[in-house]
Amino acid sequence: METLGIIIAISTIIWYLIDRFKPLWEEAKGSKYITIGISAILGTIAVITFNLDILVATGIVVDVTFFGMLCTVLLYMAGSSAIAEIIERIKGK
Repeated sequence: METLGIIIAISTIIWYLIDRFKPLWEEAKGSKYITIGISAILGTIAVITFNLDILVATGIVVDVTFFGMLCTVLLYMAGSSAIAEIIERIKGK
């Protein structure tokens, strides 16, 4: 469960940074896609740097896989609320 804490902490940091700097591109055409791109880049950097896999963190599989890392990047792209929902489901709420 230690990895799950790291995933949550990094998600919080990524979305804090995005929310903080979003006014820089908010008026640009396609600002939604800029946000998606930045979250994808930051999420990919975090996943590769820390070897994060949401499937390992939740105990579904034992070894880190490319698919699990991809799922983790997609969760980062979806935002902090997606990770919070997964944690609630794991806890049985």
